[in-house]
Amino acid sequence: MKTIRQILIVAIAVVAYAAADVVHAQDASRADSTSAQTDLLAVEPAVAAGDTSQSEVKPADAGIDTTVTYSARIVDTFKDKNETHLIGDATVKYKNITVKAGKITVIWNDNTLIAETLPDSGNGSNSNGADTLSSRLKGRPVFTDGREEMVGDRMEYNFKSERGRILRGRTQFQDGYYTGETVKRVEPQEFNVVNGRYSTCENEEPHFHFKGNKMKVIMGDKVVAKPVTFFIGKIPLAILPFAMFSTKE
Repeated sequence: MKTIRQILIVAIAVVAYAAADVVHAQDASRADSTSAQTDLLAVEPAVAAGDTSQSEVKPADAGIDTTVTYSARIVDTFKDKNETHLIGDATVKYKNITVKAGKITVIWNDNTLIAETLPDSGNGSNSNGADTLSSRLKGRPVFTDGREEMVGDRMEYNFKSERGRILRGRTQFQDGYYTGETVKRVEPQEFNVVNGRYSTCENEEPHFHFKGNKMKVIMGDKVVAKPVTFFIGKIPLAILPFAMFSTKE
């Protein structure tokens, strides 16, 4: 009997030890699960679809001399790269400058923003039955400084130097329309244009225009271009080594 009791005591001890191990393993599993859920929640977007998130960056945070405010439907901040990605109805405001686009990337280390279009989320086919998703874009970048507005396919702007570049840009000043393959802002009211075009016709493809390989646009003063070709439609009629157009009110 004494031997049987000893065997029973040992068996009970083994079972109790095994049960403790099971409980410990379950607790560890639950802790790992909780940790995994926390990590997943950390990368979930903080903004629900259809809402607009707004925020601002103080001068001390970005090394600039005034506050930058921004908003978008989705705001993703990447601390390792010190970047903010604004997606959907993106807007950035700095001093009197406002940039709007489908997508804006702010690179805080360089004090630079890049504004781009977004692919249209709609699906469909053109008249030939071909998928046109890749060719549809929305949210073309728009740059305004309180006086002028410029539209392009892509924009880059530096907060510190207050200089920027616009690819395939277009703007209107008084009765004239200016477009260019590249429009570079070198001063607050001065732009350098590569492969530029000037016309008083408001159509995207004007009935007539002057085209210059290099153009300098000084808002409220003049446009200087060289060399210049005068077009009626797409037909060149005259070539001039130099031309100047007044933009004074």
